[in-house]
Amino acid sequence: MKITLNPNAKDAATRDALVAEGGFGKYYTDHMVVCEWTEKDGWAEPELKPYGPLSLDPATAVFHYGQEIFEGMKAYPT
Repeated sequence: MKITLNPNAKDAATRDALVAEGGFGKYYTDHMVVCEWTEKDGWAEPELKPYGPLSLDPATAVFHYGQEIFEGMKAYPT
């Protein structure tokens, strides 16, 4: 696995305090695991990297699903 550490990672005391406080969706990790997938080759080697934005193709199914929910809410408001 390729590992790239976050140069701005929180120190242990700060991290422990945030974990103790809790708050789902309020605090995020310093790192994330990313793994590419292709139909031809399947899953590539995973990479641990600093937390950051994801790049998604505009045709990603989640966007279509979200739009369908929105359209359905307009058609069936009750």
